[in-house]
Parts: sequence; structure tokens; C-alpha cells
Amino acid sequence: MHYHKVKNLKQITEDVCKIDFTLKSSKREMVNARAICYNILRNKEYMTVTKIGRHFNKHHATVLTTLKNFKYMLMSDAQMKRNSDKVEALWSGVSGDYDEPKPMFIKKELKYLREQNKMLNLSLNNVQEQLEELKSLIKNGQ
Repeated sequence: MHYHKVKNLKQITEDVCKIDFTLKSSKREMVNARAICYNILRNKEYMTVTKIGRHFNKHHATVLTTLKNFKYMLMSDAQMKRNSDKVEALWSGVSGDYDEPKPMFIKKELKYLREQNKMLNLSLNNVQEQLEELKSLIKNGQ
């Protein structure tokens, strides 16, 4: 369920840092952008380092090492600090959109949708019967 969260965070980070996560690179800009994402996913979204690593095709130890060094990276790179602040600000504005629904809510919603589907099917059958009646009336010349 985290897929959409991570995808959106990656998009925000790509826009702010002007990078492309689809490219494999160890350039400083890419490393910094990934570090910003790791930090948000770990400290704001409470995602495990293993799950974070899977989303970025990195080993969990790589994620862990990056998170350990994150504060030092920010101190030594003013541009990274500005990018991190901007990504966090943008992320805080949209992160609430990804709250996962509770199973009970899903069950109730599914039941409601099934009932609606039955009602629509009955209505459709009724309309089709009326159409057939009209066709036969027209065919018989009435």
C-alpha cells in the first residue's frame, strides 16, 4: 500500500532536486535526493529500512548508512538542506492524502457497492424490457 506514497514522494523530490530516479547514478545530486526520501519515509512515514530499500532497489544496509549520515550531509551541503526543507514542506501538504483505509471501512464500502451494483443491474434489466416492448409495438405498427 506504500507504493503510491513513495511514488508521489519520488515525484516531488525529482521536481525539487531536478533529478530522475529512473536513472542509475551515484552522482552527488542523486545520492542527496535519495537520502531526502529515505529520511522522510523513515522519520515521517515510519517505514522500515527494508521496505524503503525495496522501493529504491537498494540494500537495507545502504538505507541505514545513509540515514545515519543524513544530518552530516545536511550540515555540509547548504543546497541539500534547502532541497530537503522544500521537499518536506511539499510532502507535509500531501502526505495525509495517503492514509490507508481500515478493513472494516473497506468491508462496509464493498457491501454498499455490491448493493448498488444489484440495483443498477435490476434497473438495466427493466430498461431493456421496456425497450423490447417499444420495439415490438413499433414493429406491430401501433
